[in-house]
Amino acid sequence: MADRKALNHYYPPDFDPSKIPRRKAPKDQQQTVRLMAPYSMRCNTCGEYIYKGKKFNARKELVS
Repeated sequence: MADRKALNHYYPPDFDPSKIPRRKAPKDQQQTVRLMAPYSMRCNTCGEYIYKGKKFNARKELVS
């Protein structure tokens, strides 16, 4: 059971890392994160209330 979280992995002698395809970088540099409202608030656009503890999705992006 303890072996499932092991950080070491077995690589066979004939392992060729060049045959593994590269990961592609995301086109848009945005991540979707799930947040919880720390306090009750009201939307400035539509006037709907978002109560404390409500979970919602947000986009996180790098601003340079």
